[in-house]
Amino acid sequence: MKGPGKTAAQRRVLDEIGCGNHSPIAAKATIKALLDQGLIVELSPMKVRVFGSVSMDVRQFDMPLHVHMEWCASADEPS
Repeated sequence: MKGPGKTAAQRRVLDEIGCGNHSPIAAKATIKALLDQGLIVELSPMKVRVFGSVSMDVRQFDMPLHVHMEWCASADEPS
């Protein structure tokens, strides 16, 4: 999603979430900024087994529908 006020890292995270990766690897500050702007929402964490009986919660995110529609439209715009 293009636009002023979005860093390259924020645009990359939006691209990943928009394409279906609900657990992008990103700095906490990047995720927080997108959450604060209302561009992404946090979903329930996913439990992942990492070793034997050890598991961890993985944070997941999604885009509200109106943001996803804007993201799709901006992807069609020439750079």
